[in-house]
Amino acid sequence: MKKTIILLAFGSLIVFGCNSSTSNNESSSAKPDTSFQAIDTTKLAAGASYYQCLMHPEVISDKPGNCPKCGDMALEKRVKQ
Repeated sequence: MKKTIILLAFGSLIVFGCNSSTSNNESSSAKPDTSFQAIDTTKLAAGASYYQCLMHPEVISDKPGNCPKCGDMALEKRVKQ
């Protein structure tokens, strides 16, 4: 009986401990990247270049860098046709 209670208490600590740390990580990673400057590609002239994330095509910038959503993925250079 004591073993069962101890196992239940230990299991509860693991489950509740994991849930609280996950929610803290989600809230800290939800901060927007303010260094990212979006541009409107419809206003670009033909032949103009811009940078876009392959995983998030809505992320478009006028300079190279990393995607603010992915973090590690580099923005790819594109040329307006």
